[in-house]
Parts: sequence; structure tokens; C-alpha cells
Amino acid sequence: MVQLKSIFILTLSFFSIVLSAQHTTYKREALPAFSKLTTITLGDIQDDYQVSLINTETQDASSNMIKQRLIDLKADLAISHPKQETAPIDLRGDTDPPQVLSGYWGHLSAPGIPLDNSLATNGEKVLIAMNSHFAMKSIDGTPLISFSLDHFAAEVGLEGNTFDPRVMYDPEEDRYVAVFLHGNESSDTGIGVMFSQTNDIAGDWAVYALPGNPFSITTWTDYPMINITKDDLIITVNLIRDAEPWETGFDETILWQLDKTKGYAGEDMLSVLWQELEYDGKNIRNLCPMETADEVLESNSYYLSNRNFDVENDTIFFVELSGGINDPNATLSIEVLKTDQPYGFPPNALQSIGLLQTNDARVLEGFYHNDQIQFVGNTRNLTNNKAGIYHGIINNISGDKTITLEHIIPESLEIGYPGITYTGTNPEDLDAIIHFSHTSATEFPGVSALYYLPEEGYSDIIEVREGDGYIDILNGDVERWGDYAGSQRQFDNPGLCLISGTLGVPSKHNRPWVARLAKPQLSVNVPEVPSEQSNLTIYPNPSQERITLDFTIPEGGQHINVDLYNASGNLITTLTSGSIRKTGKSELSFAINHLSSGLYTITINIDDKPLISEQFVKQ
Repeated sequence: MVQLKSIFILTLSFFSIVLSAQHTTYKREALPAFSKLTTITLGDIQDDYQVSLINTETQDASSNMIKQRLIDLKADLAISHPKQETAPIDLRGDTDPPQVLSGYWGHLSAPGIPLDNSLATNGEKVLIAMNSHFAMKSIDGTPLISFSLDHFAAEVGLEGNTFDPRVMYDPEEDRYVAVFLHGNESSDTGIGVMFSQTNDIAGDWAVYALPGNPFSITTWTDYPMINITKDDLIITVNLIRDAEPWETGFDETILWQLDKTKGYAGEDMLSVLWQELEYDGKNIRNLCPMETADEVLESNSYYLSNRNFDVENDTIFFVELSGGINDPNATLSIEVLKTDQPYGFPPNALQSIGLLQTNDARVLEGFYHNDQIQFVGNTRNLTNNKAGIYHGIINNISGDKTITLEHIIPESLEIGYPGITYTGTNPEDLDAIIHFSHTSATEFPGVSALYYLPEEGYSDIIEVREGDGYIDILNGDVERWGDYAGSQRQFDNPGLCLISGTLGVPSKHNRPWVARLAKPQLSVNVPEVPSEQSNLTIYPNPSQERITLDFTIPEGGQHINVDLYNASGNLITTLTSGSIRKTGKSELSFAINHLSSGLYTITINIDDKPLISEQFVKQ
């Protein structure tokens, strides 16, 4: 396990300014109850092929073509704040780094653009989500069930391309929730919401469908984040205008408040919609929930936002939702905090060939405990102008708040897309593990972590898992890296946490890596799990596990049909058939481990005309 020297910017002040919230507005609307769409048993889902068809033209976070706005921002930043090699002052603390107990592949599936890692666990099984698949594994990594997100949506009757899955464990109810999006136009957008009916991931789940265009205008839902309180499941989403990129097409952020008790019971589910969340006449964007650190849930919940596209800014929006869905006096308040040092829009990160996209400086994850909030996000490092992350702390959240911000700066790496997990073992503890993705011109994209202890500061950065190759999926110089990482405290084993990050693999694709970490000096006895080999799933011919095929869908193509034949020329199955969502460079991937050994043929027809016929050998 390699240790890397960690460097931090000096904190300038321990005080913040809280501005008046008198210029804030919002609208609360109680909606009719949503009826359950269906009940589905995840353990019964059969998705032998786990087909994934993706477009590999350069894309943005909403799976649309990259728009000039983001390119221009990054180009201007490279000129105004060029990257430097000057190392800042070393202010690393004296605490030890976290322990890496085990690690395994979250799912050996097709790549996600981006992966959008998320996970949830009750300490026995783990529900792992990424941008194209769900996987269920035992806590030690033994595979249980997996299926594609598109296949699941079709099973429950939801249409449109699926993306942005989020999963979460409810420690009080011993249940799971999951959310994903489908459709990215106002005409087909929707939110799939799932509640486990028991504590068994593979058991029954109640599925509900929320409108992605709740106001019946020309907007669709993007970028969900979820939170669980004593009474509610809360979903924050961005509404994006049709035919515009997410950077400039942002309309507003709304907050769905759902009755989780009804969801766990599979009954008609009450909901409240909070909208027009404004400060000084401007909509607040990207509300990030602050999760509870321990098993005790509250009725109130907290959310953070910022000025994510600014080159430098010190504004943090602090939002508190007071009261559960059944509280008629529930209110929402918005305050503005001023950090002691600024964060900034980050540059793209360098890898051995090409760049990794860092998007913006939004808050990505956080938790609250003992009247304190800790949170993390992407930033431009202020001393060397490279891609980095920040760690913020808000003290006295119930009173006169103070806020501090640290920039975490490795000596040789660029880092991004952090997660933070509480690792306290006593009620008064406030320590945490921060994990993130790393890359450089000489190190492949991998996953790193450090430990934070208030009394001693930050540990050295350790490599949780080094990548095996650079990422090169899209037809362009900038590859997708985020949009977020998954992490959760292991509630049944305080001091331990699970994380999910992004690795580069030899095929030049990305894959999710799940690891169990522990706070330093915690006595644990966890056997190392042999890691799976990522190169078994990528373009091998012959192959044992999975086949991936790159091809180009011609302009004007309306319908695609992909068939699989055996050596005798008999049709085995139609892998996918339907309307074409995007033309251009694409990738088809599907599992073959269940097939008998032998020769097979894949045919791809576009509008009933042959495009490709390729053979492969299943070993």
C-alpha cells in the first residue's frame, strides 16, 4: 500500500459571516398521493445478457453532447489560472491513515459515462449502483445478483433511457431505498423510486413513478440526490430546459418530500413538493443533502449549495427543512455562509493520455453529527491551479454558525469527486474518512483516501487501489470521471465504512471499485477478498465472461436490432431492439458467462439493413 505525501492550505480564519435570509423565497405544495406502480422481487430478475448500448461520442453529465459553455469555461481557466508545479506548505497532521481491509469490483459491466457510483449496506449485503447497472453482493464481495438499469425499467414498465441511480440504507427501519431517472426530455422524463419491503435486498421492492416534468412545461429532471429522515425520503433534483445543456439550461432545483413509511408498506405515498428555492431572486442550484452520521434520525434535514461555476467564491447556501411530511407547520429556511477561504471552478485533470472532466465545484457529499456538518466537493487548488477537493466544516448548526474550509492538495496527483464518511466509535467523536479519485500523467486513474481527526488534523493520502490503465471511452480528448462517489458508514461495525470509486482498466474503460476502510488503530479482523480480473470482461475473443463491440450508428438511423446466433445459424435471442436515441460512435456490451462453449455471431441491423456481423468464441 503506497503512501503519498499530503499537503494542505493554511486555514486563514475560524469565523464566518452569516448573511440575512430575508431575501429568500420558496413555495410548498402538498400533492395527491402516488399509488404504487408495482411490486418486484429483485432476486427473481433474470437478465442473463445484461446488455448495455451506449453512445461514445463526447458527452456531458446528462448524456448529451458536450456544449461549448463548459469547454469555454475550462479553456478560460487554463489561461487565467495556469497549472503550476510549485508545492505549497506542508500542513499535514500527525494522525495515521485509514486501514484498507478489502476491495473488489463493484460490477464487471459496461462502462458508465460517467459511472455515478452509489452504494448502501446493512452490514451483510451491499447494493451497488452505477450508471448502467445494479449489483448485489455479500459484504465480502461475493456476487449475488446483477442486472442492467434499462432491463429493470422495462420490467416495471418505465420507458426512456435510464441514468443517475442513487441508493441508501435506512438504519432505523432496516430498509433500503433507491432512485433513478429515465428519459431526458420533457415528454418522457420521470423518477423511479423504490422501497424495499424487508431488510433483504433480494426481496420485494415497491416501485413508484414520479413525474420528471411536474409543472408540465419544457423541463426534465436531472442529477438526483437523496436523504432519509425519521419520517421522509427526500429527493433533490435539477430541472433542465429542453434542448439546452445542463450548464446553461438550468431552470431550478426542487425538493421532493415523500412519506417513507407508506413506501416501505407499499401503500399510496404522500408527497410534498418544495419549489422556487431562491436567494435574492436567483434559484439555488444542486442542493446536496447532509446525511445523519449515526443511527438516530431526526425530522429536520440540512442541505448545502454554492456558486459552483465561479472561478473563486466563498458563498455556501445553508438550507434547513424543519418538520416531516405530516407536519403542517413544516418550513424551509435559507442562510448564506461565507467561508474563510474560497473554493473555485476546477480545471480538467491530467491523465497519461488526455484529460478527465471535473465538471464544477458543487458540494458532493456531507454528514451532520453533534451540531456539526462536514462536507466535501471539487475545487481548483488555489496554490497550483490543479484539480483538487475541499473539506468544509460548519460548527454550531443550531445557532450562530461558523464555517472553515480546507483544500486538500497532493504533491503529484490531481484529485476529484470526493465522498466523506463518519467513522466515530463514541458519541462525541467527529472523525471521518475522505475518499476520492486520483490521476496524473504517470499514475492511472484510481481511488485514494485519508483520515481526518479534529485533534490531530489530516493523515497522509493512501492509494486504496491504483488503476490499471487510462480512460479512453469517448471520441474526444476529455473523458468522463465523476459525477459522484459512493460511501456509507457500516452501522453494525462503527469505525468501518464502504466506499465506491472509479478505476481505469487495461481496456481503457472505467470500472467501479468497492473497498472496506477502517479508521486507524481500530482492531479489525477482515480477510482479504481476492480481486476479480477486470480484463476478463473487456473485448476478449475468445472470452469467458463478457463481450464488448464498438461500432457507429449512421446518421438518420431510426431503429436498431441486435441478434445473437449460435454456430448452426439459429437465433438464440434478440439482445436489443428499439428506437435509436443517439447516432454516432456507440458500444454494445453483454454477458456471455451463461452460454455454452462454442462459436457465436452478433448481427446489428439499422432500419432492417445489415450494419455489422461479427463472430466470437465463448470458452
